[in-house]
Amino acid sequence: MAQLQRMDANLDTLSNELCQVNTYVGHIAQCQAEIGGYTVAFFPVASANESDGSGCADDAGVDDDATASTDADDGDARGEIPVSLVNCTKLRVMVLAWNKLIGKIPTELGFMTKLVSFLAQADTLTGGIPPSLRNLSLLIYFSVAYNNLEGNILKSIGHLKTLSFFGVGDNNLNGIIPSSFYNISSISVFSFTQNQLTGTLPANMGLTLPNLKLFELGNNKFFGSIPSSLCNASQRQKLDLGNNSFVGPIPTNLEYLLDFELLRLTSNNLGRDLDFLTTLRNCMKMEELGIDANKFEGVLPNSIGNLSTQLNVLYLGGNQIFGSIPETLQNLINLIILEMDENLFTGVMPTYFGKFQKLQGLFLSKNKLLGQIPSSIGNLTQLVVLDISQNNLEGSIPITIGNCRSLQQLIVSQNYLGGVIPQQVFSLFSLSLLLNLSYNSFSGKLPVELGSLKNINSLDVFENNLSDEIPATIENCLNLENLYLQGDSFEGIIPSSMAFLKGLECLDVSQNNLSGFIPKGLEKLLFFKYLNISFNDIEGSLLTVGVFKNVDAISIIGNNKLSGGEYGMGGEASTEGDVYSYGVLVLEMFTGRMPTNNMFKDGLNLHNFVKMALPKRLAQVVHPMLLPRGRNGSNNFNNDGNRRR
Repeated sequence: MAQLQRMDANLDTLSNELCQVNTYVGHIAQCQAEIGGYTVAFFPVASANESDGSGCADDAGVDDDATASTDADDGDARGEIPVSLVNCTKLRVMVLAWNKLIGKIPTELGFMTKLVSFLAQADTLTGGIPPSLRNLSLLIYFSVAYNNLEGNILKSIGHLKTLSFFGVGDNNLNGIIPSSFYNISSISVFSFTQNQLTGTLPANMGLTLPNLKLFELGNNKFFGSIPSSLCNASQRQKLDLGNNSFVGPIPTNLEYLLDFELLRLTSNNLGRDLDFLTTLRNCMKMEELGIDANKFEGVLPNSIGNLSTQLNVLYLGGNQIFGSIPETLQNLINLIILEMDENLFTGVMPTYFGKFQKLQGLFLSKNKLLGQIPSSIGNLTQLVVLDISQNNLEGSIPITIGNCRSLQQLIVSQNYLGGVIPQQVFSLFSLSLLLNLSYNSFSGKLPVELGSLKNINSLDVFENNLSDEIPATIENCLNLENLYLQGDSFEGIIPSSMAFLKGLECLDVSQNNLSGFIPKGLEKLLFFKYLNISFNDIEGSLLTVGVFKNVDAISIIGNNKLSGGEYGMGGEASTEGDVYSYGVLVLEMFTGRMPTNNMFKDGLNLHNFVKMALPKRLAQVVHPMLLPRGRNGSNNFNNDGNRRR
């Protein structure tokens, strides 16, 4: 899926939980004030550890009606939660969050029977949730998210009838959610994200949990269908079931959820029709909708335009949605992220995309879009990522791209774009992550303005029709790590200034018309791990230090004037070495992967990666651009690697 797409779902969940923490602590404080204006005394954990053994200040002027709170949320508390805190018999609220606490949650916690709230999220606690928690009959709020807790969630905890918030996300808990939890009618927030929990959801859970506002199960192992009764809890605000194995359709009675803000169903096996979208028309507070990486198919209905105008995030990628992008989509004027990649969309890129003034991420890759990139793209001045790769787009990059002054990634690879690369592309000083123009038909030269991209990390312009010299101003791209210029018609020398790119890791200039010598200084680059200069006219002696010591890290064949050791290893050149190096190059071209790809580890390398795929899974390893395309723009192979008939 596209790079920036989730705006970091884990961070989003963390922010949601922190917001809920603040809200509920505030509610607790308000309730206490209404009951009798209790005095609140603060006892940092550090003080408790250094006390005379009582671990509390019961005699420090706190009367019988007082509510005490341990407050160590300044991030400085260390060590274990002191067992001596059980002597604080009047303690109502315990806040231990955002510290460096270790060890287990004390079993003795169950003796603190007046405890209303226990907050220990974002520490490094281990062990399990203690069974003694069932004794806290007044407990309203329990949050231990972002720790290292493990084990099962005990059934007895589900009998706490006053519980309103239960947050255990981002731990290592396993097993099922006990059935007793689905009968806590007072519960408002259930957060179980990022664990190893499994099981199905009860068909009647929406009836037994009428006050449920936030339900988070994302990144677990749940399966089965989504119960339609979930929509009966009319107070529902957020539902996150993403990254599980749910199947079947999405319930079509969502119109009753008037306060619905977030629906995240990413990465399941849900589908197939999109009828449920029509039922979201009454959810006028919705800010995020994610159904990407599922099995939805069919035409995107015009009712997509009836979604809330407050919608910021729309994830539709990784499905089988086809047809044109509907005109009604332009109603969603507050979109920040629009992800429609890995579908079967046809037609042109809508010009109305230019109306999305707040858009930061636009992901349309791996579709069948035609026509030109609309000039209105230049209206997206807040755009951070634009990925329109692997389509059938043609024409040139509009010069209005220069208005996208926030752009960090520009990916237009594997299209039919041509002409000279506009100078405006190289005036985007914001480009810091990736500029990928590969597998197109761009012509002309790389301008000296290339050096203006001082923050660029990866530059891919390979497999085009570019010519002339590689500009020496490349030395100004001080953050450049990956430079891919292969398969063009560059001539002249490899600029010696490349030796100034201290962070350079990969350089591929193969299959050009370059001449001269290998620049001095490349061997001194500390992070340099891959060099391919094959099929040029490079001459001189091969260096024997640095990256040149590793035969798997360099490719030099096809340079008849280049002499030296057996590819930097100190031996004599041989026919066998040439054949080996040539074979590696062929595999690179065949798969589009280099030997240094991060996927090659634990015994897996480029050679056996291809070998394991032969003969029946050819299409799974060959580069998509090498597969013959049918009339509809798709390749002519089935998933099993056999040609379609």
